[in-house]
Amino acid sequence: MTGSATGVGRACAVKFASNGFNVVVNYPGADKDEAEHTVGLVAEKGGKAPLAKCDVSLNEEVVAMIADIEAAFGRLDVVVNAAGLTHFVPHKNLDTLSEAQWDATFAVNTKGPFS
Repeated sequence: MTGSATGVGRACAVKFASNGFNVVVNYPGADKDEAEHTVGLVAEKGGKAPLAKCDVSLNEEVVAMIADIEAAFGRLDVVVNAAGLTHFVPHKNLDTLSEAQWDATFAVNTKGPFS
């Protein structure tokens, strides 16, 4: 489950666990503490939840994560693409959004689900 360290992804992970699923808790790097908290919440519901550090904007990391999931569980039944990134810029100042910020947002939010 991409982006499952916090927010909607965390809620999905916990709900899946409460319905008997094991889940993989994905985080891009900075949210390791939050991801570990999600693992604890999943465990409270009876699920297993290995951590997967993976930047979904990087295809090679996604391919490696999928291989790890197949090694751990033998298969992948459900994918929830909950990873998301934004840079808050007031509409009257949209020209302050850098190209690097735009590229990062596009890579996670658009490219990520197709990797």
